[in-house]
Amino acid sequence: MQWFNLALIFGLLGLAIAGSFLGAERAKELFNAPPLWPVWTLLTLGLLAGFCMFATQMRNPGLAALHAGCLLILLGSFWNSHAGHALAARCGLAGKIPWSYLVLHEGELSDLLRDESLVQPLGRLGFGVRLDKFGMDFYPQRRADVEPEVKQYRSSVSLFSGTQVVPAEVSVNHPLHVRGYHLYQISWGRDPDPYSVLLVASDSGLTVVYAGFVLLVFGGAVRFWLRRKNRDGGGMPPQPAATAGGAA
Repeated sequence: MQWFNLALIFGLLGLAIAGSFLGAERAKELFNAPPLWPVWTLLTLGLLAGFCMFATQMRNPGLAALHAGCLLILLGSFWNSHAGHALAARCGLAGKIPWSYLVLHEGELSDLLRDESLVQPLGRLGFGVRLDKFGMDFYPQRRADVEPEVKQYRSSVSLFSGTQVVPAEVSVNHPLHVRGYHLYQISWGRDPDPYSVLLVASDSGLTVVYAGFVLLVFGGAVRFWLRRKNRDGGGMPPQPAATAGGAA
């Protein structure tokens, strides 16, 4: 069982490395692909079985933390997936759209979420977002005959919830977290007025995933520390051998 779990974990590591080269959207499609569902199920059941079959070994805090961390990462990732959101909706929990887009023209207030085509509506965000101004920052221009390179894209927005209005900003690599969603600056355009496209991603399950990574780091540190302590002679001292007469 341990070797089986280890093989699945290394397989997960390989998929994570491959996904890092695919980009966010293609990696999402890869990890949510139906052929991988049995892998996630087997790995989750294997980790749960480890707590039952090796209860004595799980008394070691480092080993228990490693197993629990992997289990939390899997459970949190499932919670954040399309299937997890669909299951939560069927159970009567607050329905959220896991992955959608918000298209805003300057001065426009909207909460309509759309699919990847930016045309098909998926639902409502639950609070309004108004694009006050879309802007770009440029690197210093070194040559007059060359257009300056764009340094940053940013959307100055106002968040509307009831009578409350909160100003905020979304820029590349600086998402905005509000009411269970992360808003990312993903695209922009003109038709002819400037408009901004924000990726809206649910944060369901992310706290569980972060807790799993904390446990993984803690478990790895404890295991490394205990092994080093035993290697350096920090464990039990060796017992003296008995003499032929029976005296120690």
